[in-house]
Amino acid sequence: MIVKEGRGLRIGKIVTRLAAIAVLVAPLSAAAQATTTPERNTNVGIPAQVSAYFPNDPIMVAIARCESRFRQFNSAGTPLDGGSGGMIGIFQISSGVHTARAKSMGMNIYTIDGNLAYAKYLYQQEGTVPWVSSSACWNTSPISTATSTLTIVASTSSPDSTGDEAHQIAALQVQITSLQQILATLLKQRSS
Repeated sequence: MIVKEGRGLRIGKIVTRLAAIAVLVAPLSAAAQATTTPERNTNVGIPAQVSAYFPNDPIMVAIARCESRFRQFNSAGTPLDGGSGGMIGIFQISSGVHTARAKSMGMNIYTIDGNLAYAKYLYQQEGTVPWVSSSACWNTSPISTATSTLTIVASTSSPDSTGDEAHQIAALQVQITSLQQILATLLKQRSS
């Protein structure tokens, strides 16, 4: 019996020591986890990223400023979903219209890199037309808007090699709306 009690005492001391070590190590473990846990999504540095991504297209920097005030994420760290809903990130890209196409091209508009890349694609394909609704903020010249819109309409009016007619129809509808807005602005300026 004495041997069993001795073993029990030794086991008890070992358990007590292990508990003491666990108490001492716990703060170190928490500190290690805190340094390895990824930071919440932030908008730090986005103006510089946009400027670097569009070094020869300052209009795109102005569009990003007007569309989102250079924000990809809201205050909770999730992708910014603009005022009318479904408008995502820095360039307020319509998720309902563009998510599937962006994904098929390997781009995720819900990330900074994907939003920038898809905005560049849109700009190369359609100029500033996708952002015409905010043009009062970034463009003060209706003549330059009209010229770029007419050029884009002419260049995208025939089916492209991918055969994505639904995308082209949607783009043309946006361009028609843009032209109507530009025409109204020009007529208003002419009458005043």
